[in-house]
Amino acid sequence: MEFFESAGHVIGVFAGIVGGIAAVCGLIYAFVRWILRQNKQSTDIEALRKHHEDDQAKLKEELCVITYALFAALDGLKQQGCNGAVTQAHTMLQKHINKSAHDQ
Repeated sequence: MEFFESAGHVIGVFAGIVGGIAAVCGLIYAFVRWILRQNKQSTDIEALRKHHEDDQAKLKEELCVITYALFAALDGLKQQGCNGAVTQAHTMLQKHINKSAHDQ
């Protein structure tokens, strides 16, 4: 009987050691997964930032074209003799274009 009692004790200690090792391995695995997830997020954020900068540059270029087209339309109306709001908008847009050109 003594053998079974000591064997039970040894099995209990062994199970405790195996459980402790499994817990430590689980913590290490969770930590490694967290690190990998952080690295992936950093990569994803950098890709989004680059995409956002590209979109901003495209929008700025489109806005420039639209502004010049609007100025051309207002200039044409002004040359045809339209006054009032056309002249005021033409002057304001011309000032804006000049200011934007000098700020760059």
